[in-house]
Amino acid sequence: MLGNVGEGKPSGNMANPSPVDFFCDVDKIVTNALCDEEYRRFMETYIYENKAAGLSATECTAIEQRLGKLFRNYGISPVVRYFMAFRKKCPKRNRNEGKAT
Repeated sequence: MLGNVGEGKPSGNMANPSPVDFFCDVDKIVTNALCDEEYRRFMETYIYENKAAGLSATECTAIEQRLGKLFRNYGISPVVRYFMAFRKKCPKRNRNEGKAT
């Protein structure tokens, strides 16, 4: 977070990618892999959900397979690198807490 002193706190480990990094990486692959017309129709189908101007089921399958292969080649899939959850035990609550007396 160089240059943003006092504007927020950085994540615990700056070497780990964040969810924002994930979206940037996906966007970079999608924009580089698809031609302009495919990208426009991809956006209509997946982002704006405009089926009339979007891709057919066959085109969707072909693009999904192509992008999926690229995601795996670039290490974006599986997404565990970006999205990890650590389970913590919840503190025990007092049984009488929040009950009317």
